[in-house]
Amino acid sequence: FMPFFAYIIFFAKSVGVSMELYGRMKAIQCAISLILSDPMGVIADRYHPVRCGIVGLILLISISFWGGFCITDWWTFCYICVIFGVTKDCFFTLVSGSAFVISRPSLYILRRGWKAFIAKRRDCLDCC
Repeated sequence: FMPFFAYIIFFAKSVGVSMELYGRMKAIQCAISLILSDPMGVIADRYHPVRCGIVGLILLISISFWGGFCITDWWTFCYICVIFGVTKDCFFTLVSGSAFVISRPSLYILRRGWKAFIAKRRDCLDCC
């Protein structure tokens, strides 16, 4: 997300957004993201974090593509920036558990414990 946020302050100034309005816009974004964080966690638990992450990435790509062509004045900039920020925060909430779900060693550790995991790794190294 760095390409989007690297020059956002300069672009906001170029379309006529004051820094006071930009701060209010970010506060609205954070408030909406905070309200949506619990429902996003429930959705991720129900439908799997990886699937939700794929849908979130598709939404982020489409909002970025659409915003790149539609931002012409301060109103569309504020609208797209808030929508993109909320979608970004929802994406991070949705995929926050996916690293644990994807990694097989962590599941092995959960089921059998650390000692079994270390013993299995030692056995693999002894064979080599």
